[in-house]
Amino acid sequence: MLYKKLRWIIASMSLIVTTFGISQGMYIKTYMGLYGNTGFRGSILPSEEDSLIVVNDFYIIQFKVLTNCTVVVDSMEVKKADKTYMLKPTFLDCTTEMKVVAGETISVRAEKDEKAVEIGLDTVKPSMLYKGKLSAKVNGQPLVLTVKDFENIFTK
Repeated sequence: MLYKKLRWIIASMSLIVTTFGISQGMYIKTYMGLYGNTGFRGSILPSEEDSLIVVNDFYIIQFKVLTNCTVVVDSMEVKKADKTYMLKPTFLDCTTEMKVVAGETISVRAEKDEKAVEIGLDTVKPSMLYKGKLSAKVNGQPLVLTVKDFENIFTK
């Protein structure tokens, strides 16, 4: 009798897991954050109509894929000095959606250029415990990955 009850409990738990799926935290997890500056390529020659040399900071958040899924990136928050910026991230192929395979390490990049929006201090918690935050949807479910700090890509 006890064996039948135990078997019923295990079958019920299996049904719940298959019905509701794996929790979103098990699809992907933060790996590391990197930053750099586009100036590492050397001076970019200005075009005839624009005499400014473009040098922007860029940020990369990498995540490890634990289970095959579809990831759509939405926004990246980056704290630099005493300011927080909202950036528009893309995968390295310049798309915002990617089907990823378990075992891969994926990079999402955003550039702090003239399109970067500064977030007001009243909308951000003053004691942010992280330097970067990536908002995405994994298989349609919202997910936020945080990076405690960004490492300089050129000193690695």
